[in-house]
Amino acid sequence: MTSHKPPLSIVHGEARTYPVLPLRDLVVFPHWVVPLFAGREKSVRALKEAMKRDTPIMLVTQKNPADDAPAPDVVYETGTLARVLQLGELPDDCVKVLVEGLERARVQKYTDRADCHEATVVALAETDAKSFEAETLARSVVSNFKAYVEQSESISPEVVHVVQAITDLGKLADLVASYLPIRIADRQGILETLSVTARLEKVLNLCADSGRAIENARD
Repeated sequence: MTSHKPPLSIVHGEARTYPVLPLRDLVVFPHWVVPLFAGREKSVRALKEAMKRDTPIMLVTQKNPADDAPAPDVVYETGTLARVLQLGELPDDCVKVLVEGLERARVQKYTDRADCHEATVVALAETDAKSFEAETLARSVVSNFKAYVEQSESISPEVVHVVQAITDLGKLADLVASYLPIRIADRQGILETLSVTARLEKVLNLCADSGRAIENARD
């Protein structure tokens, strides 16, 4: 799913200032369209500003999801620049938003802005996405994921057809990872891996581990 709005200008390697939204127990990948709820005052302000200005917002994951006021040193530096597609206010001062992941990015430095989290952020470019090794690994990832879905009772078989149709190998790795029952730290590791070949290798291993976990649970 993609936005019907015109694309936002994001230049790899260029430092820009964006509002920041810390997330609990969630890692958002590029190309994802994800619904989120936010209730913390700084988070609501950051989302409203991004929506009003039609500027990306930097989504970063907290290392401790229970932290209600996460400081910069307890939030992962690598996250995803995203676009706020929809924003709706709820009666309890919370907001429900729909965001679309755009690009991997890294926080360079937080500003001293007091009303919401804000940071200088650099968008990150993928590497070796067209290598022969990446293409070979991608075929193995699709095959292993198909076998995993056949074992799993929680994923629709239609997802396999979606995965098989993806030609962007970096996007393929991210999508498969999003369906695996893996730890937040593992998802963060996938997000931080700019080499598509290395990312596919990590996802392949995680896919195999997830399949073995199903087999062991049945024994």
